[in-house]
Amino acid sequence: MKNICIAYDTVSGSTKDMADIIEKHLIECDHVVSSYQINKDSIVNGKSYDTLILGSPMRFGAFSSAMKKWIKSHKEEIKHLEVFCYFSMLYIVRIAEEPDMKLNYYGPINIFKVFLTVSVTSIV
Repeated sequence: MKNICIAYDTVSGSTKDMADIIEKHLIECDHVVSSYQINKDSIVNGKSYDTLILGSPMRFGAFSSAMKKWIKSHKEEIKHLEVFCYFSMLYIVRIAEEPDMKLNYYGPINIFKVFLTVSVTSIV
């Protein structure tokens, strides 16, 4: 069992949705998980975690500027942690012109569930 912190930045809410999926999966694997939106919530004590998962919208091929600032300001507090990262790259949108409702949603969540199944096993 690990004590895991998920710290994320979000613009449209997709990165938070991904954090919720990760948190649910890790709790099902008997880990203790805390999720925080950077610049909104504050992490009580980064030194009490084993693992840090950073989530950010991708901006110009990298973390959002808010996440970059957060990492720099918490560098000493988190440098001992095992760190994993994920990015959200698309909004979840509905294309009204498409007749088939099953094809109306584009975005990271369903793709992310497949990625999560494959990649989160390294944490577990």
